[in-house]
Amino acid sequence: MNHLRINEMLSLIFLFIALGLRPVYKYFEYVLDFPRVNITSIYIVLFLLFIFSNIYNYKNHENEKSFTGLSTFWLLLMVSLIQLFSFPFIPNYSNAGTYIYLTIISQTIIQYWLFWIVGMNVVKIWENKNFWKLMIVIWLFLSLVILWSAISNTVVFAIFLGGTQIYLMLADSFAVLSIFILCRLDNSKKELLLILISSICLFALFSRASFYCFILTSIVFLYKKNKIAMFSIIALSLMILFINLDNNSFTDNRMIRMIFGSYDLSQSMREDQLEKGINSLSEAWLLGDFMGDVEESFGEKGNYIHNYLSFWRQFGFIPFLLMTIIAFSSFVKILIYWWKTNNIKGLPLFLFYISIFTLSEIILARSFLYPYIWMSIGGISAYFFNKKEEK
Repeated sequence: MNHLRINEMLSLIFLFIALGLRPVYKYFEYVLDFPRVNITSIYIVLFLLFIFSNIYNYKNHENEKSFTGLSTFWLLLMVSLIQLFSFPFIPNYSNAGTYIYLTIISQTIIQYWLFWIVGMNVVKIWENKNFWKLMIVIWLFLSLVILWSAISNTVVFAIFLGGTQIYLMLADSFAVLSIFILCRLDNSKKELLLILISSICLFALFSRASFYCFILTSIVFLYKKNKIAMFSIIALSLMILFINLDNNSFTDNRMIRMIFGSYDLSQSMREDQLEKGINSLSEAWLLGDFMGDVEESFGEKGNYIHNYLSFWRQFGFIPFLLMTIIAFSSFVKILIYWWKTNNIKGLPLFLFYISIFTLSEIILARSFLYPYIWMSIGGISAYFFNKKEEK
């Protein structure tokens, strides 16, 4: 078995765990007291297997495709080294400094690389019909679990999580999976049904960023494929909002209140974190300060900028500049292809819409911990490289 086949298999396993198994099991673990499983340890094994496979390939020069996406490779390597070299200083931040460090790098090293690897192998992943049949089953199961939990919740229409903070993980992974499935369908009625069900589920998952960014992605999707449905959905949404203007229980809902300008504690806290983060950024704008937010908060995590300015804050100006150039040049490339191609479908369709979703999330609400953008970058790079090879 050559390294390309190994990479494909490892990518399929990781994608199955990240978008399917992990959300399902973590929900049962936190809410229904299932035994704890350390998913990160599985990710580390997959990452090491990928490294060994590609070191062997590099020595044997099996395939020139190993040299695609070099700019992203060097960026990821730079970011990874910054974090590794920072480790000797981390334990001094607090008694839990080492633990916080390990939880962060599980996303900012391990998942960065693994989602990029998935992107670089997305052409083969997309062609695997049996894999996507399995993922559709998982999407249906997740939808049923979310809707059942939200309907059973007598307080508010939201999934019951027993006070745990896993709703961002659940919402982001469910939204990405929904976009995958949406772009594999080729039936307008099924597409509309999936958008409707996914939107309701994301509303119940209580993550406003995932919900609204998915809505934005769906509107752009329908703009090209079904403008009547798009305008109908927008008109219906505005009508529902207008009818419920005097309904305090509706307008004060966490998922709605920002539209009406109501005070929101979470948004207020993020504005404070943004202000503090920018002040700290001004003092370390060139080299950044990895986990400096944890040090300033006396060992408390989570006080970072909740957009990708936090990438600058953590890793410095040069990695942030490279990240910005790579992400937006990738998006412009797939945007031009989407705009010029009348009957776009399949993989390029997914790459365009997942780029809209991930970019809008990192601009509006997601920090440097957000790994899905790397799948978008790697996927666009791999897709256009393969198109060039076919000519």
